[in-house]
Amino acid sequence: MLFLGHFSFAYESRLASRRAEPWHGHFTALAEARNVDAALEKFGALIHEFAEKHDLLDDVEEIYLDSCIEVSSIPRSGFIGQVNLQEGDSPGGISTTLPRTAEKNAVSYHLEPEEQEADGSYEPWPFVALKKKKKKAKAARAKGASKAKKGTGRAKK
Repeated sequence: MLFLGHFSFAYESRLASRRAEPWHGHFTALAEARNVDAALEKFGALIHEFAEKHDLLDDVEEIYLDSCIEVSSIPRSGFIGQVNLQEGDSPGGISTTLPRTAEKNAVSYHLEPEEQEADGSYEPWPFVALKKKKKKAKAARAKGASKAKKGTGRAKK
């Protein structure tokens, strides 16, 4: 059985060059296990191993399980596994897909414009525009051609 785990955390950054700033984050993990208890054990071990080997969670002390989804089958049309709504404007942040995951295990695809900043970053535009936002999305797409690309992009938020 496949299990999809959604996790969240909050922390204060401890960069030497700046005073401590509050941050928060979310991530998703996928595991195959015989039951939910075994999946939760795998998620715990995966998170500990990731935190030991990589610096992305260096300042994080606690991680919370928001949900664990047991996927017994996937409808032909797919399904949305998690929605997170936050009040207020986005203060910006950092987003990465499949951090330190081998390409033999998973590959990420994303849309990005042909022209980018020197550091590879770019201003993202909507993938799907709903109701009133259709005109805005069309205008954004007209600014630059795009195509699906393999790998992780650095979208400015």
